[in-house]
Amino acid sequence: AAGVAPPSATAAWLGTISAELRAKLAKLGLVDEAAPPSGMTLAAFLTEYLDNRKPTIKPGTWMNLSVAVQKLLDYFGPDKALASITVAEATRFAAHLDRTQAPATAGRLIRRARQFFKVAVQHKLIPENPFADVKAGSNKPNKDRQAFIPQEVIEQVIAAAPDVEWRLIIALSRYAGLRCPTEHLALRWSDVNWERNRFRVDSPKTGERWVPIFPELRPYLEAAWEAAPEGTEYVIRRYRTTNVNLRTQFERIIWRAGLTPWPKLFHNLRASRQTELAERFPIHAVCYWLGNSALIAQKHYLQVRDEDFEQAASNGEVYGHTAAQKAAHSREGAAQNPAQYTQELSRRELNSRSGSLQVSRRKSQVSEGTGIVYKCSSPRVGFEPTTRRLTAGCSTVELSGILANPATVLLPL
Repeated sequence: AAGVAPPSATAAWLGTISAELRAKLAKLGLVDEAAPPSGMTLAAFLTEYLDNRKPTIKPGTWMNLSVAVQKLLDYFGPDKALASITVAEATRFAAHLDRTQAPATAGRLIRRARQFFKVAVQHKLIPENPFADVKAGSNKPNKDRQAFIPQEVIEQVIAAAPDVEWRLIIALSRYAGLRCPTEHLALRWSDVNWERNRFRVDSPKTGERWVPIFPELRPYLEAAWEAAPEGTEYVIRRYRTTNVNLRTQFERIIWRAGLTPWPKLFHNLRASRQTELAERFPIHAVCYWLGNSALIAQKHYLQVRDEDFEQAASNGEVYGHTAAQKAAHSREGAAQNPAQYTQELSRRELNSRSGSLQVSRRKSQVSEGTGIVYKCSSPRVGFEPTTRRLTAGCSTVELSGILANPATVLLPL
């Protein structure tokens, strides 16, 4: 009668009653006839949700949603009635995630749970969203898990790799910034344009883009091409199953190189490359090559390193250059400055002799020591250029141009 949804406790009770009782209530106008049958479980709703979304979303997105679905089913149980989940239970689920997951992961799972139940409300499966006011936590990246991996370190890791394919997997991650494993496994030899020094990446997440064959990457890409059997389609021939896990093997390679695995193994390789490239190229080009936006790069990829502080505090250093480039720049500047000074003197002398002196402002009077005032009181002769010879002490200058009558010219001492 009031036109409002029933309380969550009443809605939970309606989800547990029999179909016969629900029909009687509907006949009296107390419940919606279009409401779902009693006892609709959480598993049934979430399974239907994923099935409906799968044809319209990317595989990576579907996989991420599936992870959130599994977290909900593990906590509430697959047979939990959808309408029986209360705000208090949703809050307890959020507290459980805070204890068992990283802050960013917990916040992401809560936001997806809110997304699921919002659809249930839109479809009139439940009267209200129990996750609507549940705090999702911070979405800020964890700076403690960021790490810049220098090129000399990754070369040491590549040297410990067991074969040419693993060397290329590491090089594509660090020197081309590819997402691992999706973009590695999608790369075909037909995508590589050797003549134009670039290759095409068909990303399941962001679509098509072209990436330069950087000098650091080329040796490993050429070695894989030479080792590939005739007629090979994919650049990476192994690990083509959907449940591939390269992280474990990569950790073994790092340990074999005598190093300790860093956090977010592949992501930090990609972030390290974007940080390097952003020092040398425009940000819009770098973001196109890596397949992200400037906002995402600033938030999740670009890193401030110790050497950035050192370069900023150095006198005369050229930011983003190697030591050899900085030395060459210093030598060039030392040779160039005297030449520029000599050229400037010659240019001043030439301007003075040719009479192209610019008059910046006119004054009828000047203070002592700032200049000499010359007054030309000769009559104006038409509009043709007129030359006057003016003498000040032992210095003589030529003033060319159309002289007004009278004219006041301020010349420096």
